Amino acid sequence: DFATAVYASCFAEFIDKALIEKVPDNNALLLLLKSLQKLSKENAEPRLTGCIFHLRFLDILGYRPDDEILSSLSATGHSAALYILSSPLNKAFNISLDTVYISELETFIEKYIDYHMDIKLKSYKIIKDLLLTN
Repeated sequence: DFATAVYASCFAEFIDKALIEKVPDNNALLLLLKSLQKLSKENAEPRLTGCIFHLRFLDILGYRPDDEILSSLSATGHSAALYILSSPLNKAFNISLDTVYISELETFIEKYIDYHMDIKLKSYKIIKDLLLTN
């Protein structure tokens, strides 16, 4: 479906823009593979998968949000982010969250990327403009 395709595009675009050219990163590629597999499942939640992908990829890049920064989130958002960042990759995708907390994580991640990295993702703009407003 359209949402799955846009999120997959966003993941690929972020990896393309953030990784140093011609320097393969097996962890980033494994994260991309697991994220795409999760998106392709029947009961996939693209927004939550997006949060997991972005938090884990920020960690791979060396931009892992520390506990103090994560404490700006609600207790549930904070716990979810810690779980996503500290669990083995396969288990991180098993989390379930209410849309209120997914929205909270999305806002946090967007601001965090804007602050720490000079990257603008065209596909994320599509997500915000077309998917999150409907």
